[in-house]
Amino acid sequence: MTRELLLRLIAAIITVESGGDPAAVGDSGLAVGVMQIHPCYVADVNRIVGREQFALDDRTSPAASVTMFLIYIGHYCTPARIGRAVTAEDIARIHKSGPNGYKKPCSIKYWKKVEKTMAFP
Repeated sequence: MTRELLLRLIAAIITVESGGDPAAVGDSGLAVGVMQIHPCYVADVNRIVGREQFALDDRTSPAASVTMFLIYIGHYCTPARIGRAVTAEDIARIHKSGPNGYKKPCSIKYWKKVEKTMAFP
């Protein structure tokens, strides 16, 4: 995936998730920030990096949220893990629905929203 496509994907996910509002709260208070990150996502990212690098409050920081996202997808969105080249759809669906989100039918509707948002300049 090109850097340009990844940046467009990140921007689309932020638009879909929060409209760009770092103070956004959803999912009955569990999802926070521009990327609507849950506590389990933060814990998983900290597990991946091998230390307590991020706190729950970091979800309100757009920069920290994007960094967590990049760590998460860097770990779960690999050709070796998925069994083929990774697509923007795989990344969005894993972000939304966890490590196996790319297989879950419930994440298709989310991907369609992200894809539609990416289509606009």
